[in-house]
Amino acid sequence: MAENYSESYRQQLSNALISSKKLNYLNQIIIKPYPKISNKKLENLQNIIYQKILPILWQSVGDKYKGTSCIDLSINLFIWLQALGYESDIVYGEVEINGVNEFDVSIEELFYEYNNRVAEGIQNIHAWVTIGDDIIIDMALPDRILKFYGVLDLPPIFINRAGEMSRQFRSKYKPMLVGTDFIAKTNSIDPREAIQDLKSLLKIEH
Repeated sequence: MAENYSESYRQQLSNALISSKKLNYLNQIIIKPYPKISNKKLENLQNIIYQKILPILWQSVGDKYKGTSCIDLSINLFIWLQALGYESDIVYGEVEINGVNEFDVSIEELFYEYNNRVAEGIQNIHAWVTIGDDIIIDMALPDRILKFYGVLDLPPIFINRAGEMSRQFRSKYKPMLVGTDFIAKTNSIDPREAIQDLKSLLKIEH
């Protein structure tokens, strides 16, 4: 029987949450590796993203290569999901494709970037969005798989479970840290500050 990578992913996400607490974030992390999110909720999430979020994001990103823009894309996806009422967060770590790590990142490097406010140069990490459990939302990886592995007919965005990502696309996500505080300290934007602006624009009342 094939390995159920979703369970491994949940354990790694649990460890990533423990590691994140060591950084004394200002913002509380709400997402959790358990309990399991239903297939119905996952389907509703897919519909919301395809119908309300992607059409707008496509206007800004266009046809450009997105395989190296995972942080910017994750920020935008996170802001939109939060504004539309989905509790979500950004995850940082590694992704393995066909048995090869794409970024060779370590938790020690992430700790160093955060503690030293490293805001220059290229961040050699992968970032994606989650609403908890084994759910992965990633707009950058499809382009990367197409470019480096020649896989055709990929969806424009991955909205799937970690186990299905491993089975269908040989992509194993490896969470190391969670939380927008990491971006706020190592980039020029605080994603949470942008949520209220978007809510006001959309006139969403919470």
